[in-house]
Amino acid sequence: RFQRLPDRNLLRKFLEKLLPPRYSVEKSKMLLLQFLLALVRMADELEIDVATEFGKAEASIESLQKVEEALITRMVSEKEKMSRRYTEILVQSARNYIQEHFADEELSAGKIAEAVGVTPNYLSRIFKSITGDTCVSFLGKVRLDEAKKLLRDSSFKSYEVAEAVGYKNPNYFGAM
Repeated sequence: RFQRLPDRNLLRKFLEKLLPPRYSVEKSKMLLLQFLLALVRMADELEIDVATEFGKAEASIESLQKVEEALITRMVSEKEKMSRRYTEILVQSARNYIQEHFADEELSAGKIAEAVGVTPNYLSRIFKSITGDTCVSFLGKVRLDEAKKLLRDSSFKSYEVAEAVGYKNPNYFGAM
C-alpha cells in the first residue's frame, strides 16, 4: 500500500477538506484521528516507530495536523528510499541474469525484463539511470569481455568463440 502514497501537496489538500467550516470541530478531530490511524498503520509497514518519532501529541486539530505532516514527510522519504533500493535490486538482478545467460543467442532486453519480472521499457529506463548503459550495451560488453578471455586463454577459433559468447554470426563478431 505504501507504494501508492500520494504526494505531499495532494495530502495537504485532502486534509484541508477535513477541517472546519466544512465539518464541526469535533467531526474534524474524529476524521483527523482516523487519518492519523491510517498513517500510523502505513508507518508501521515502513517500520517507522511513531511513538519514538513524535512522542505524545495533544488532541488539538493543529497538533494532529503537525504530527500528520511530520509523519507524511517521513513516510514519503522512506518510500523514496525503498523505491530506490527496489530499483537497484532489479538492475542488479538484470545484470546477474545477463552475466549468467550472455551466451544465449536469443538474449534480448525483453527476455531479461521477463526474467526479472518487469516490462522491457521500465527495465531499460531504470537500467540506464542506474548504470549509464542500456541492457543491450551491457550485454555486448559482457560478451566482448568473455570473448577476450577465451581468445587469450584458449585455442578456440574465432567462430567458436563467437558462438560461445552468444553471437549467431561469426562475421559480425569478427568485424568487432
